[in-house]
Amino acid sequence: MSTVLEVSATPVRPLTFRLPAVVLFAGGYVGLVLFGQWLSLNPGHTSTVVLTSGLYIAVLLSSERTTWLKWAATVFALECLIVLGLFHESLTEALSDAASHAAGAYAGAHLIRACRGLPLRLENLRDVNVFFVGAALLGPAVSISVHFLLASASGHHFTGLDWMSYWTGDAAGAMVMAPLLLVLRQHAPRWRTVPPLKWLEAAVLYLLLALVLHIMFSLKLPTLYLALPLILWAAVRLGMPGTMVFMLLLMTFMVRYNALGLWPYGVLPLGRSLMVQSFLVVAAVSAMCLSAIFFSVSKGATGAAACA
Repeated sequence: MSTVLEVSATPVRPLTFRLPAVVLFAGGYVGLVLFGQWLSLNPGHTSTVVLTSGLYIAVLLSSERTTWLKWAATVFALECLIVLGLFHESLTEALSDAASHAAGAYAGAHLIRACRGLPLRLENLRDVNVFFVGAALLGPAVSISVHFLLASASGHHFTGLDWMSYWTGDAAGAMVMAPLLLVLRQHAPRWRTVPPLKWLEAAVLYLLLALVLHIMFSLKLPTLYLALPLILWAAVRLGMPGTMVFMLLLMTFMVRYNALGLWPYGVLPLGRSLMVQSFLVVAAVSAMCLSAIFFSVSKGATGAAACA
């Protein structure tokens, strides 16, 4: 049974803080903010899934620690431009967002780097579990705690549901976007070795996902579990890169249909967002674990066959 991950990820050099990388990062950061606004159909407000948190932590995990402060300064400038220009909030809010995002990304990336080092390949369960703890648990918790602490000092008040929504939104963004960017960068030199039938299989799977989700949401069928076999298919057959592309498509459809009011479960908007965010986090970590297990098994079988 062939998969995209038959060959280990190609070692890549650490990302350097140079003008081309900075321009690409800034463009991607702004692009993800605009994409999140389009998905949420709520311009000027917080996105359902904070994809920029995934980009931020992916860049830190791909860079040497000596450049982290430079990346943080870049994000501070970007956040000020975005919050002031797009959201029309105060400079205090902009600085609060920048500080909270930096704190969360630093905490998550530091834990992951301390436990797994560089590069993070996501090819075994330990890598996936450490990434999940750092990117989806510790990082968002630190980020939201700092944000709410700074906002509370300015006179804002938040409920427990607000805190949970911010946390799961950050976690979902990190679990969908960061692994995708990391594995695509590591596997880029290997794309030409993927058989044509594997590309066809991936295309069929993605089309099936679009069809199933469109039917489910357009008819408001409470059958979200119908996506689970497709998630398993992606994890077992397409390897980590194909699985994370699948999760990005799943996130896009779920958030967009939710924003259109086509969610099949009769709950309030905040409850719908929490369901989307939590489902994406659970689905992403489950698919990543299964993909890592299958890669380890197939690698071991290939090694045993070679020895025989």
